Amino acid sequence: MVRPFLWNNSRFVLHDYCSGNASSGRFGTDRRKDNAMKSYRNHLLRGLSPEILAVFRPHLELIELKRSARLFEAGQQAEHVYFPEAGMVSLVLRASGREVESSVVGREGLVGMPILLGQERTIAEAVVQMEGEALRMPAAVLKREFKRGGVLQERLLAYIAAVLGQSTQLALCSHVHTPQERLALWLLMTADRAGDASKGTGLEYALKFDLPPEFLAQMVGTDVSNAAAQVGVMQRAGLLSYSGNRFELCSREEMEDAACDCYGYIHSAFTRLGS
Repeated sequence: MVRPFLWNNSRFVLHDYCSGNASSGRFGTDRRKDNAMKSYRNHLLRGLSPEILAVFRPHLELIELKRSARLFEAGQQAEHVYFPEAGMVSLVLRASGREVESSVVGREGLVGMPILLGQERTIAEAVVQMEGEALRMPAAVLKREFKRGGVLQERLLAYIAAVLGQSTQLALCSHVHTPQERLALWLLMTADRAGDASKGTGLEYALKFDLPPEFLAQMVGTDVSNAAAQVGVMQRAGLLSYSGNRFELCSREEMEDAACDCYGYIHSAFTRLGS
């Protein structure tokens, strides 16, 4: 059993709309609110000290994330980094005419991480898959403060380690696990990031979300027709309902059982960031 995500002693609340009740599967449910929560919904920003936030604040610009918008093209010189407040951004790699999902970033993280590793140009495309908002910052500002060391550098290095671990696990997953297991993994990762932006608490996560067919195919590393077939199998098994681009996970716990153990490893890596 893997512990739920913990950020500032608060838990993600996962809602099961199929039954009308909050449902978190094995990862627990907690509706508590932390009175000390900062106004930021992005968890990297929420974990920073007031002194660091005071430096960042003049440089943060709230922008809208529109579906299919590209924050980066592959090989582009990145001028900004993005801290998602709501929504989800996918990092897409292309090879031989195919697109493969390498990672997703929501309120737990940062889009533009390679900049901190000395990369002036982006490696993957950053494409908005779920609409929301993000705080945009000049890349030069984050690089400057990162190089000063201290708590900010430690926190960002821990995040980088979690992301690299996730990428390694997903690469392994694509070779050793079935399309069904991989699809369950990606749907759970999406559900973990599909929060209701209107609440603004960073705590409540729904199990209803929209995903375009192309994104499903990228997740599983296949074409749209094969991805749709895998979704159909899950729907007939009662794990989800699906209409158009709209998903509803009807049993969180059963979806966790259907996923490979990569989900637990990835989940735990990001949980430790909030410890």
